[in-house]
Amino acid sequence: MRYWRQFWHTLMVLGQHNPPQIVEAAMLTLAAALVLIWASERSVPYLLLSWIYTVGACVLILVRETVIPSAHARLNQTIATIIVFLVSPLLFLLYQTT
Repeated sequence: MRYWRQFWHTLMVLGQHNPPQIVEAAMLTLAAALVLIWASERSVPYLLLSWIYTVGACVLILVRETVIPSAHARLNQTIATIIVFLVSPLLFLLYQTT
């Protein structure tokens, strides 16, 4: 019980100090869960929704770093762009194999 209380407290504190990061983490977690569901069921809507969440989270990172630059702004923008350009063809190839 203590572990969960500390976990939720950490989420609340993080949400108060950096709300966009919570949204990004939630979107990427949902994207990963949807890819796992797609791997077991091979249903295209799961794959498409996973791609949408991934691209949305990357765009959110790019917008956040443009509006409020952080100490690692260039690194975050580069990683978000790479993820978009790597995930799109990968998901297209996965879709072609179904």
